[in-house]
Amino acid sequence: MTIIDKLSEGIARLLLWVLFAVALLSWMEVALRYGFRAPTVWAPEIIRAFSAVIFLFAGSLATSRNLHIRITILHDRFPAAGQRAVAALSLVAAVIFVGGLLYGGWNQFVNSVWRFSGDRWTPEMTGRAWNVPLPPVTRGLLVLACILLLAQVIVTYGKQVLGLPPRPPAPGREEAAPTRERSA
Repeated sequence: MTIIDKLSEGIARLLLWVLFAVALLSWMEVALRYGFRAPTVWAPEIIRAFSAVIFLFAGSLATSRNLHIRITILHDRFPAAGQRAVAALSLVAAVIFVGGLLYGGWNQFVNSVWRFSGDRWTPEMTGRAWNVPLPPVTRGLLVLACILLLAQVIVTYGKQVLGLPPRPPAPGREEAAPTRERSA
């Protein structure tokens, strides 16, 4: 397991607690809104922001565990050399896609943070009832998630291109390694 794999796993473990918090906040908001007719102004925004963060980092974990989407019915019919060629093509496509996402995410992050009204700094706000500067935070996390995903894509597909064995599945997840190598 590479350091990038370990980083993806560590962040995923941390985000399990964030997911738990999202579930609790959602339950609390529903109970307050429909049980007591006293909804909060802040819970929906926090739930959206936390959910976005979880979603952003999920890609690197799926890639590190070799659980990303592929057409296995076609992929597994190729000999080992063909599978490595498909991995090389996937690597190029993924680097272009994630690189573009990183570029766009960085521009959005800078535009949401670097805002001034006269001499006063005014980061982008949510524009809802609570009106806090969550957009710069989620966009900054998008940039970090893209950097991690880009590194993870390079490591995972790079191993496949070189013909190295994929990362072993997590305990209890033996079905998580769908790739089957054939001799060339």
